[in-house]
Amino acid sequence: MEIRKVEDYIDKVAEKYDKIPKDVIKKVIDFGLRAYYRINSMGGDVLLKSPYFTAYTGKFFHPDRVYDFGKYRMTKLMIKNRIQYIRKNKTYSGYYYFGMTEDRFAEYKEYFGKTGRRHEKVKFEKLYIYKLFDEVFNVPYLTRFFRVEIPEEGHFKEWKAELITSKFDYIGKKVDKKFISVDYEKGK
Repeated sequence: MEIRKVEDYIDKVAEKYDKIPKDVIKKVIDFGLRAYYRINSMGGDVLLKSPYFTAYTGKFFHPDRVYDFGKYRMTKLMIKNRIQYIRKNKTYSGYYYFGMTEDRFAEYKEYFGKTGRRHEKVKFEKLYIYKLFDEVFNVPYLTRFFRVEIPEEGHFKEWKAELITSKFDYIGKKVDKKFISVDYEKGK
């Protein structure tokens, strides 16, 4: 197998597009290869299609793994959200998000009667907190969602065995895969 470099393709592409300068063609090819590498290194899959071929790069067809398509899809949605967050250069909002099932929500319900911040501290046990709301919303079994103020920026997803805080807000619930905010629930 012969190893090729970007320079090997510039002349072939320049023949097909004779009005475009070679330095511009080199920049376009470099950009495409860098984007391909970057998306792949972040865990994304790349699918290239033309009328003559289809090329797929990713982990879905890896021989050592048998993926459940639902789990695979959720993982790829998470990666897509993170890549979009990084590309948009968003600044950290100061909030992390977490969710609960209906059963667990019933246990903590006395703290969520009003919107706004509570003055007493609440101890949440065994939960994941997420930097992006879309990630926690895509977890299929979580139906009630909260945000908690955390001043230091950490990872996209963190495990907390115990989280004691008074700086949290109940922000809404999931109904039929749609988000219903607290304001909408109360008719505001």
